Amino acid sequence: MKNSAKKYLIFPILFLTICFSANSCKNNPTEQAKKELQVKPSEGFCTTHEFPNATWTFDKKNLPNGDIELNKSLTMKGAFPNPDDYYDLTLIVDYYESVPIKRLPLDFTTITPDGKSRQSRSVEVVFNTDSAKVIEEVNAKKLKRFAQVIYPQKNYPEKGEFTFELYSKYTKISLDGIKAISIKAVKNNPE
Repeated sequence: MKNSAKKYLIFPILFLTICFSANSCKNNPTEQAKKELQVKPSEGFCTTHEFPNATWTFDKKNLPNGDIELNKSLTMKGAFPNPDDYYDLTLIVDYYESVPIKRLPLDFTTITPDGKSRQSRSVEVVFNTDSAKVIEEVNAKKLKRFAQVIYPQKNYPEKGEFTFELYSKYTKISLDGIKAISIKAVKNNPE
C-alpha cells in the first residue's frame, strides 16, 4: 500500500515542477530577449550580427603612406515579405554596461535590392540610460538592450533582399562591450 501511495504522490510533484519551470522561463529575461528578436516570416524579419568576445573590431588596411584606414561599416541583409505592406524598422544593440562610451553615433543606410537607391540617416545609440532594459545578468555583469525605431510605418516596394549598412563614427580601432546588433522589421500597416 505504501508503494502505491508514493506513485500517486510523484504525479503532483512532477506536475508542480513542470509548472514552476514553465513560469520561470516566462520570467527569464534572456528567454524574453530572444523572443523579442523572433519575427514570423510573413510579418517581417530580424537579422543579427554577433561580435566575438563582445567587441566590435574594425578591419584595418595599411595605406602606402603608412597611415591606417579603418573599415567601420557593418553590412546586414533582410527581405520584406510583402512590398505592399508597411513596416517598423528597428535598430537593436545588445551591450554590456561596462561599454566605455556613453553614446555611439552611427550612419544607418538602407540600400534597395538593385543597389540603385540609398537612404541614410544618423542614429545615436545611447548606453546605460534608465530606460535601458537588462536582458541578462551573469556574475554581476549586466547585458542591456538599446532599441530604437529608425523608420516607423515605412513602405519598401521593391522585391528582394535589402542591404543595411551601419557605419560607426567611433574613433578607435575597436569598441568593447557590444555583444550584438540586430535589425528588425515588423509589419505595421496604417489603419
